[in-house]
Amino acid sequence: LVIGSLHSVSDFVDLLESDCLFEEDWPVLFGSLGDMELSFLARIVYLEQIRSDPMGFALSQAGLESPDKAWQVEYTKFLEGLDRQRLDSIGELLRLSLHT
Repeated sequence: LVIGSLHSVSDFVDLLESDCLFEEDWPVLFGSLGDMELSFLARIVYLEQIRSDPMGFALSQAGLESPDKAWQVEYTKFLEGLDRQRLDSIGELLRLSLHT
């Protein structure tokens, strides 16, 4: 995997949707991302939940609905394994991005 060849969020999502990663690759890939990048992905994965209740949306409750795609399921599993402080940080970045 050549991360340097990715030039946009769209490129990264294309990679995630390409089914070229193995089960053990997902936590490594998501673990290499910072909170800002993880918040961008949260906005993609949970877009419908955010749209339906933007003020009440909480990242800690986001996994209650089943994501559509395999990478989104893996992303949700990754978030569920994070400590509360990091999850709150990602959630705050997501909230800030919704108000800009």
